[in-house]
Amino acid sequence: MNLDNVTYRGPALDDEAILEHVPRSLAGLLRQINGFVQHHGGLHVRGACLAPDWHSLRAAWHGKHALHRSYLSMEMNDVPFAEDCLGDQFFLRDGLVWKLSAELDEVQTLQISLGEFLRRIGADPIEALAMQPLLQFIEDEGHGLAPGELLAAHPPFCLEESADGVSLRAISAMERRRFLAELAANVRDVPDGGKLSFKVDATRVSAELNQCSTTGHADQGQHEQRADDATDQARSLQIECALTRQQVADEATQEGARHTEKRRTDDAHRLAARHEGAREKTSHDTENDECED
Repeated sequence: MNLDNVTYRGPALDDEAILEHVPRSLAGLLRQINGFVQHHGGLHVRGACLAPDWHSLRAAWHGKHALHRSYLSMEMNDVPFAEDCLGDQFFLRDGLVWKLSAELDEVQTLQISLGEFLRRIGADPIEALAMQPLLQFIEDEGHGLAPGELLAAHPPFCLEESADGVSLRAISAMERRRFLAELAANVRDVPDGGKLSFKVDATRVSAELNQCSTTGHADQGQHEQRADDATDQARSLQIECALTRQQVADEATQEGARHTEKRRTDDAHRLAARHEGAREKTSHDTENDECED
């Protein structure tokens, strides 16, 4: 397999045992390259290694903070092989790639194999991965994500208030995953339009349901990243927000370089206004048969 714009390659494979329990397609990929980061943090594929934790497939699958321990929608046998720049997860279930919306603890099947997943990224990364927030971050900061970092968005995209814009910054991948798990635990039982009182810092969130409403939120636009806001950047912030769970549009257009979201493209995936969009092209030549269907 040829991969373009690889900004991190995993360490030497030192967890052969984990490969005995993953689908052959993934084992074949990791024997060629033991996980990697592409496009300055746009896609992170985990490796069969014991360290570092942020890159370890074993840690994400069986460790103390394994994803199936944090998300009710994930099962013990789900193989969490990759994540996007904001911490949404890709995993294998019954031979197919699924996606976890980490803010909401919701999953959807992409109904494709690992080989097809990689081919789609190669053919059209703009559609396959949600990269617009990362492009905006790179434009603003002058650099991408370092290995072991993910983007944090405040307010979270699952809140109506994100329609007014979000601030983006890089934080530790492990901290971002913990934040998303706590956020999902707080909002998973809140109805669409339910009012939440949040206390947010860089790594933790606590929330309680104040009032429930069924008004929902019909905004179909893009979200403009706002300039640095002292309130948003505070270490601890008390905010009141409304949760939105809406059918995402089948397609969306970009409306300028400052926009940081492109709607998710699967009508079956109920997700709040989120990030999707443009990124420089990547090309994959899937040459190893084990990465085929």
